[in-house]
Amino acid sequence: RNINDPKLEKLKRKIEKKMMPNSQYFVRLSSTSGKNEKAIKPFTNANDILQHITSVTQFVIQEYNRDKDTYLIMITWQDKIDPRCEFRIFVVDGRLTAASPQRYWELHQYSQEELDAFEYALTNIKFIDRVPYRTFVADVYIDTDTQTCHLIELNPFGASSGAGASFFNWKTDYDLLYEIKQEKPELRYLSIIDYYTYSGIHL
Repeated sequence: RNINDPKLEKLKRKIEKKMMPNSQYFVRLSSTSGKNEKAIKPFTNANDILQHITSVTQFVIQEYNRDKDTYLIMITWQDKIDPRCEFRIFVVDGRLTAASPQRYWELHQYSQEELDAFEYALTNIKFIDRVPYRTFVADVYIDTDTQTCHLIELNPFGASSGAGASFFNWKTDYDLLYEIKQEKPELRYLSIIDYYTYSGIHL
């Protein structure tokens, strides 16, 4: 996609007005951050932001030139976020059903203290009732010092949404994710006991 397209030039000017000098931003669209296609990194200028979003397939195919509202979301970059403490959560009708490390393919050998902090944070999420959706997938960061869960981004829910299911499967784990038979939320993560299979604990 040519970033000199008049439509994108107008967007570029709007982005430049919103950016603060010497600041870094996490950037996503209302439908996707593109993290499944490209590594997430901080952005410091409008040109790089446009280059990024126009190289994300989902944006080009589903968003560009369509008669629908699309939003560009810019959040101040947080260096504190440790990938080992970033999780993907699944919420149905305002209730947490499941959670998994965002980088589910990486082995993070959690201590019991960390697992206790995750359990407390995930079962005491404050923002669920404050977001505009009752059913969604979200990426969150857990601060193990304060045992609190912080929202990073919201994503649509379901197999057709394009949001990855992390350590779960939209089809085989349907009852679990939709809380049809699952009484308690489930956290799945890699265990050093067997690198190639997940180890699950009930929260």
